[in-house]
This record gives sequence, structure tokens and C-alpha cells, in this order.
Amino acid sequence: MTSSRGLDRWRSATIQGLGVLVGILLAFGIDAAWSERGEREREFLYLAALEAELEVNAANFEDFADFLREEYETNRRGLLDVASAEAGVTDAEINRVVYEVGPVRPRVPERAALVDLMTSGGIAYIRDPAVRRLIAEYAQALDLYDESMVSLDDLWDGSLYDYYERHASLVDMLVGSGEAPYVDAMSFSPDRQAFVGNRQFANLLVARGLRLGVASSSVARLLDAMAALQQALRPAV
Repeated sequence: MTSSRGLDRWRSATIQGLGVLVGILLAFGIDAAWSERGEREREFLYLAALEAELEVNAANFEDFADFLREEYETNRRGLLDVASAEAGVTDAEINRVVYEVGPVRPRVPERAALVDLMTSGGIAYIRDPAVRRLIAEYAQALDLYDESMVSLDDLWDGSLYDYYERHASLVDMLVGSGEAPYVDAMSFSPDRQAFVGNRQFANLLVARGLRLGVASSSVARLLDAMAALQQALRPAV
């Protein structure tokens, strides 16, 4: 009788223990499921924001790629028509080149979603290693684009603008372009020797052309990086 009661108590304790264990495992399982669900939701939000940002940037930089190609051709014409010419160049042609071969205003890419993803720890929620690699390549392409624009800006600020200020007729250049008709009474001739057949001016335009080429390559790389990332994100978002 005593043995039977002891056995019953042992069975009861075992059943209770198993119940507690099952309850703990269920709680852990439910918690893990909710945690995973939360991580997937965060991944979706990060990637959806990034994809929307990529669509804006892709459209913007396709136009900018065309602009840089046109700017490169304009720079080449200035080199051939004025800087490498020997004679027959009018003041109006010099003014036109000075007006056309000016600063290049960079396109500023949207990158709030990318910065948020990279700085908030969101990259840890991206499960696909291929997507993480493409995000890194996109970020690197943005950095290279920034560097190419800084290089172009440095040439303008450090050399070409100063050259124009010393040798060009900026007043006539603006009048000829139609941007400043109120200064018609002020007319100055450009320093022709500083432009026509001038090695220093030719070198400045060659340097600008080279940097425009680098900028064009950086934009092409950026467009490729965006296209690859967009393609990878479409099934994931």
C-alpha cells in the first residue's frame, strides 16, 4: 500500500514537472516566433525604404549621366575651337566657351534610407548575404561618385574660376548669354592671348575633360550598382 502511494506521488510529480517543462518550452517557442516575426518586419521596412530611395536615385542619375556626356562634348569643343585654335576666334566665341565651360553642379543622391540601414544596425536584419554585399557595393559606388564630384569642384575653385576672373570678360559673357541684360553698358574685351592657342588654358580644359570622364565612369558604376541592388530586392520586398 505504501509502495503504491509512493508510486502515485512519483507519477504525479513527474507529470507536473513535464507540464512545467512543456510550458517553458512553449513560452520560449512563442517568444522566438514573435522575435523572428519582428525581425522579418524590420527587414521588410528597411528594404522597402531602400528600394523606394533607389528608384528616385536611378531616375535622377540616368539624366545626370546624359548631362555629363554633353558636358564632356562641350568641353571638347572649347578645347578645339578656342584653346587649340591659332586665329580667327572672335571675342563672342571666347565668351561662349567661358560661359559653357563652367562649374558642374553635382546631383545630390537621396541616401537617408541607406544611412539609416547602415548606422542603426539594420544591416544585421538582412538575411540574404548577397543583398548585404550589393548594399555595400552601392555604398562604395556612392563614395566614389562623391570623390569624382569633389575633384571637379576643386578644379573649378582652385584653377579655372581664378583663370576666368583674371583673363575673361565676365560681364560680356553674361550679356552674351542673356542672363544679365542690365549690364549692357559695361563692356570689356577678354584677354585673347590667355585663351586663343594658349597652352595653359588648353591644359585646364584637358584636365577638366579627364575629370569629367572619371565622373561619368563613377555615375555609370553607380547606376550599375543601383540596378543590381534593385533586381535583388524585388523578390525580397
